[in-house]
Amino acid sequence: MTVCSEFNFFSDPEAAKIVLTQLEGPITVIGMDPCYENALTWKEYDRLRETKSKVNDFLRRIEEKLFQKLRTDMGWEKYVPCDEFAMAVVINESAVVTEFKEVYATVEVKGEYTYGMMVVDWGRMLKRPNNVRLVTKFDNEEFLKMLYRPVNWK
Repeated sequence: MTVCSEFNFFSDPEAAKIVLTQLEGPITVIGMDPCYENALTWKEYDRLRETKSKVNDFLRRIEEKLFQKLRTDMGWEKYVPCDEFAMAVVINESAVVTEFKEVYATVEVKGEYTYGMMVVDWGRMLKRPNNVRLVTKFDNEEFLKMLYRPVNWK
């Protein structure tokens, strides 16, 4: 959404901050770096959506206008499947996550340029306990196997 924030955190940074700083449970966040590093070409995206199914038909319909704009008007060279990465981690984390860091993270809610940015305390300056498992590397080959595996939706 901006140079510093992704869609969900930008849309409601106050809620994202509450989740990161007050939820008492394990929180796994996939950093944007591995998402961009493992982005799909538009040809791969088209291949993903070419299979005929109710799910793909639905996804094609809801994605069509936005992705056309991303491809042509905004010049995005690749499809960044953040939601698909998140689901892959939920389904089989050990297969797709090759590295993560235990960190303290919060969300900026006041910045002019950083509104909605996840702020990671890499230098441990805040002296707060770790609250996030931040995925930093992904096994793209395993991810693609999961992504292209046929699903039997009933």
